[in-house]
Amino acid sequence: MEYQKIHDQIIERARNRQLEGYKERHHIIPRCMGGTDEIENLVDLTAREHFIVHWLLHRIHPSNHLISYAFHAMCNLPGSTNQRKYNPSSRVVEESKIAFSKAHSARMSNTTQSTDHINKRMKSRRGKKTVVHFDTNEIKYVDETELQYWIDRGWENTNWTKGRQVSDTTRKKQSINATKRQIGKVGEYARASKGPYTVEFENGIQITKGSFPELSKSSGIKYGILQYRKSNNIDKFMKGWRIY
Repeated sequence: MEYQKIHDQIIERARNRQLEGYKERHHIIPRCMGGTDEIENLVDLTAREHFIVHWLLHRIHPSNHLISYAFHAMCNLPGSTNQRKYNPSSRVVEESKIAFSKAHSARMSNTTQSTDHINKRMKSRRGKKTVVHFDTNEIKYVDETELQYWIDRGWENTNWTKGRQVSDTTRKKQSINATKRQIGKVGEYARASKGPYTVEFENGIQITKGSFPELSKSSGIKYGILQYRKSNNIDKFMKGWRIY
């Protein structure tokens, strides 16, 4: 299919008309590809046209991560509950999630910190003591001479563990915070993140992983949404997929 030709036809038709009612502003040349906010680079589209144009851009530039992000975002814009009246099919939503997952994985695998940055960070913490406030999960790196000052104000020194006396209250806070770090903060008593869990799309495709982070990465569905539905036992199809 000639994706570029279809894309250009939609843009050219939009340039030569005046839309009434609900419309969406679109950058003809995407900003991630050097497009500007000048009037010559802007056009008004219907909700359906705007979605299709971003879908076509993804097909034209499949290796552009930011284009894939935009395509995925278009599939998750508010539908009939807002002014937008167009909802993509479950097959297209699935394509957008797969594109997002691949783009995100590729982008994160290429995200590295320079040696200088790592050395500076380590140098700034060298000789410091780590104190944690378990009510707020705040962390500080302080000089040893300041350590007692922070301990007297309710902070815990996590560098010293051998022979350390921990109150029952502190031990309970540590347990709660360790659990939160493992399973996230969805409800006061969220379910454990250990699976396996399965996401099933309306077209029959199933993705099974051992934890929410793995499932989120493979399906392109946000971690918090997966956990919210599972924690609240929402196992029916919504927005083209369900989790069980």
